[in-house]
Amino acid sequence: MGGRTMADSLRIGVLGMAHDHLWTNLKQLGELEDVALVAGADPSAELREQFEEKTGCGAVYEDYGALLDGEKPDAVFVFTATAHHANVVELCAVRGVHVLVEKPMAATLEQADRMLTAARKAGIRLMVNWPTAWSPGLRTAYRLVQEERIGQVWQI
Repeated sequence: MGGRTMADSLRIGVLGMAHDHLWTNLKQLGELEDVALVAGADPSAELREQFEEKTGCGAVYEDYGALLDGEKPDAVFVFTATAHHANVVELCAVRGVHVLVEKPMAATLEQADRMLTAARKAGIRLMVNWPTAWSPGLRTAYRLVQEERIGQVWQI
């Protein structure tokens, strides 16, 4: 994240608005300190309008690359159709922008491999919005299983 200081806000952009989980994530983002929603992009005029209405963020773009080049976010939320994740991650990676994609990560193994290759080559963080991965209850249950402190797990 380059020369960003602690006093600066982490600049977040949104690329794609096709998935309804976006709105919950943006609500949670709005509750954080030192984080700023800087812009959103989607080919759909209707979704861009909805984004403006729900967020109050007036910086909207039709083109993902235009947002990345114009706003220079530190990281982006990607809520495109899953089949487009690889292309969007590649757009971000060459610009050094960290990425959070909605689950599932990719539509094919080849796309997932492209995403990992692009992220590793660029040295960016690539995250998948999989809330159960950081659920305190599930993490505790997993630890207890690993420590053999509970019986054999047969169903989740």
